Amino acid sequence: MNLIGEISFVFFVGAIGGWFIELIYRRIFSAKKWINPGFLNGPWLPLYGFGLGLLYMISSIKFVDNTTLNNVIIVAIMFVTMTLIEFIAGYIFIITLHIKLWDYSKRWGNYKGIVCPLFSLLWGLAGTAYFFLLHPLISKVIHALYGNTIYLFLVGIIIGIFIIDNAISFNVAAKIRKFAKESKIIVHYEELKESISNSLREIKKRSNFLLPFKSTFSPREIIEKYKETHSNR
Repeated sequence: MNLIGEISFVFFVGAIGGWFIELIYRRIFSAKKWINPGFLNGPWLPLYGFGLGLLYMISSIKFVDNTTLNNVIIVAIMFVTMTLIEFIAGYIFIITLHIKLWDYSKRWGNYKGIVCPLFSLLWGLAGTAYFFLLHPLISKVIHALYGNTIYLFLVGIIIGIFIIDNAISFNVAAKIRKFAKESKIIVHYEELKESISNSLREIKKRSNFLLPFKSTFSPREIIEKYKETHSNR
């Protein structure tokens, strides 16, 4: 399997796996309902994909000859890396698109509502679990897929769908940004989705799980309805 196939495998395992984790988390612990998590429409969260990709690369590096010390160094780097990824991604969306994908403002020790000690610890523990439990398995799967033309063909299709999804999602985000900037607000993405769902329910229409912004309302109307129920934070 060539480098593109290897990187794609790790990325999409992380992106799709992360999407399911967030989906179940919202259903059981936070929103108590089925909400399509994340920025894109399809069943993938790029943040998890990039995160797993970095974990995969870090786990493959030998920093020192001593195995125990090497493992300690890797785990320490993972703790720092996962928090940095979360902060960079969250901050970029806020300053460029006026969109907040998640909010830790109510969590102790948070910084700008983007990162907090609790989730930094959880991501670090997740990275540690990956290193000791999943990395050997993923490495074996990647080795088994070397030279598999069917796999590479499927990867090409998935990448194509992923690119289209990004184009659609960023087009929607650009419209949201325009009206959010005019209104001088930061839009909390999942609250915006919920606002659209509630507005559609009022006129007896169902919201679209995979395409939550596909509705009878214009982007300006969506933002106005959102402002009515959510104060700027």
